Amino acid sequence: MMEELPEVSVVIFRMMKVPNIDQSGMYAIEDAIMELEKQNITVFITCLKGQPKDMLKNIGLIPNLVPDHHVFENLRAGINALKEHKESLQDGSDKETIHDILWKV
Repeated sequence: MMEELPEVSVVIFRMMKVPNIDQSGMYAIEDAIMELEKQNITVFITCLKGQPKDMLKNIGLIPNLVPDHHVFENLRAGINALKEHKESLQDGSDKETIHDILWKV
């Protein structure tokens, strides 16, 4: 499934409706992030709180796979970081995709 993502440079995991996470959920997220990383896709995580945040830190997913500066309190902060990421891109080929992401939120 991940190999079918056309011209995506950033994926945002919105965790606002995830009050708890078990071991299988943690490893599913880890596998997805590792696959995205292989494709040079940046991962942001937003709205991560409580038990899920603690669990992802305990297994080292944060900060080893997703650095602390890619974890945001809310979606708005993630979108602002996405805008900054967009400005840092050298290749204009991602411009339309990022624009589409911003407007679909």
